[in-house]
Amino acid sequence: MFGRYQRRLAMSTLSLHTIVVAVVVLWLIAGGTPTETVYNDSGLWHLVPDGVRNDGWFNTLMALFTVACSIYVLAELNVSHVLLRLNSRAISIVFAALFLMFTDIHAFGPGYVVMFLMLLACFSLFSCYQLENSSSFTYVTFLYLGISFLLIPQMLWMAIIFWLSLYLLHTINVKSLCASVLGLFTPVWLVGCIAFCINRMNLVWDLFVQSVNFHFSGFASWNHTTWISVGLLFLIWLVSIGDFYSRAYLDKNRTRTLFQVIALHGVAYFLLLVLSPANINLLLPIIILNTSIMGGHYVANDQTQLSNTLVWIATVGIVMMFILNGF
Repeated sequence: MFGRYQRRLAMSTLSLHTIVVAVVVLWLIAGGTPTETVYNDSGLWHLVPDGVRNDGWFNTLMALFTVACSIYVLAELNVSHVLLRLNSRAISIVFAALFLMFTDIHAFGPGYVVMFLMLLACFSLFSCYQLENSSSFTYVTFLYLGISFLLIPQMLWMAIIFWLSLYLLHTINVKSLCASVLGLFTPVWLVGCIAFCINRMNLVWDLFVQSVNFHFSGFASWNHTTWISVGLLFLIWLVSIGDFYSRAYLDKNRTRTLFQVIALHGVAYFLLLVLSPANINLLLPIIILNTSIMGGHYVANDQTQLSNTLVWIATVGIVMMFILNGF
């Protein structure tokens, strides 16, 4: 029974359809209800129209639409870069399940936008693999990161991780470095021009101030369900990371390098969460994205009795945390 469950979860197209329907139904059940999530102090999010920022049905549908698009784009990412050794939609399935678990972030915010930007950045970043002239892909990758910086200023520190990623992908050189700097600061330059024209240069300055403003005392605002949910998310990521490195020899060199980059990004995202726990609702969508890629690799590629048992335990844990968080 254990083996059949994991195999069907990883290989059957019905699994993805089932989890998508479950996400839509359960998401809409709680739709339109006010939440305590406030993002107005994050970057330039306070400049977004009130109709997008306010809680309600439109906000809920925007969040659901972003998740639905991400599920599809994740499947395309897997196909275009052959992340899994099998023809599986496991990455999208894990992504949808993890998002369903965290009901506190079912309100559209800057974390959703940044998550989708990081997903798009994976396409251009992975395309840099062993390219001698990767400046165009590098520019686009850092352009996504620059836009993310406008919404979540702490994302500026991810530039270091992206430069390390270029090194791992064997594509770092003077041209790619120049392209990365140009891409990173293009959005800031455009915002700066507008801010200068309207005499509000403080908008740009505040972004850099927020980028070094970490809220170390934010753990006090976490309740017990938050601790358990994040702990389960971290365990899924940790087990997936451990399995990848123990079985990395089974992957092709290119796939192995791409997952090393993904693992590096995961470490950075969890570190940002530790340094700024008050921003948990901002960072969780990005962490879920990273964990889903690693977790999907584990579910699809590891077919052992231990993995089957752990997948069952993770499934039960996700269902239980959805009930605790949602009700």
